[in-house]
Amino acid sequence: MAVSAPGMLQTKAAPLITSGTNTTTGWQLTPAGKQTTLGSFPMGGALSPDGRYLVISNDGMTTQSLQVIDVTSSMVVQTISYNAPEALYLGRRV
Repeated sequence: MAVSAPGMLQTKAAPLITSGTNTTTGWQLTPAGKQTTLGSFPMGGALSPDGRYLVISNDGMTTQSLQVIDVTSSMVVQTISYNAPEALYLGRRV
């Protein structure tokens, strides 16, 4: 940072990166591991008892869904969609 006038700070924008994301505050994020494209707003997940599959709930405003991911290959093997007014609820029943 350089000071150009009393009380005025000058900053440079972060350079764009090719793998990862630049945040609005200039931080650069590069996720570790292999990335898998999921549905809208993935919120919850559960691993199968044998550890082979991960079930993700996509709880966005558009189509909500459950996605089954093969943990070894990181591939989506099944998607079960719920169109409005159907919806997902993951939680505890009392």
